[in-house]
Amino acid sequence: MRATILTCTIVALASLSNQCSRDPKIVNSESNSANPSASPSSSIEKSVADDVKRKRIVQDQAEAIQRAIKRESLNLKINNLRDDVSDAEPEIRIWVGFGLLYPRGFIMKVQDGRQEAFYVSPKILGSKPDGKVKMTKVSLGSPKSGWNEFAEFIKKQGIDSPMKLSLDYQHVPDPDEESIIIEAKSHGTYEMVFYALSTKSEDGQKALQVCRKIEQEFGIRMGCAEVR
Repeated sequence: MRATILTCTIVALASLSNQCSRDPKIVNSESNSANPSASPSSSIEKSVADDVKRKRIVQDQAEAIQRAIKRESLNLKINNLRDDVSDAEPEIRIWVGFGLLYPRGFIMKVQDGRQEAFYVSPKILGSKPDGKVKMTKVSLGSPKSGWNEFAEFIKKQGIDSPMKLSLDYQHVPDPDEESIIIEAKSHGTYEMVFYALSTKSEDGQKALQVCRKIEQEFGIRMGCAEVR
């Protein structure tokens, strides 16, 4: 009887010893998971810092684009839309370029109650390749589908007052990459958005759709039809 009790006691002690030897590993594992170095907070902080950096870069590029637009507007002898504080009729300008190539532009405005459109593009003066490049502005006729249908299309894409499009802060374009820029002015309020032609954002795709629509409706080349 004593031998049986002694045997059971030894077995119980051995079992307890084995359990205790495994428990510290579980505790250590839990301790490691709570280690600050493995906490996701550092990843969150890095993500926030990256977002702030991207926004700063995009804002700097927006200012650079504004300066480029002002320069081209002076070359064309037209008012710079951002600086025009007059309470004029609504006007929309869409530019493609400001990378390595000369910009192309589309201007749509109301003049004396009548809708007008213009095309801005580079023109080589003289013989190639020595000819100088001059930016020219030519008047366009009505869109193929008519002004009402065309205006409704661009409005559905977010080009309205106020603008329904937002900047793309997720994609930082290369400085040499072309961009599509949309300026809108209505009753003294000016807005501008821009996207790299390689943008994948939803609003950027809407801007490109409008650009392609302009090419189709007016028979001009903006440089968006090639981007898919």
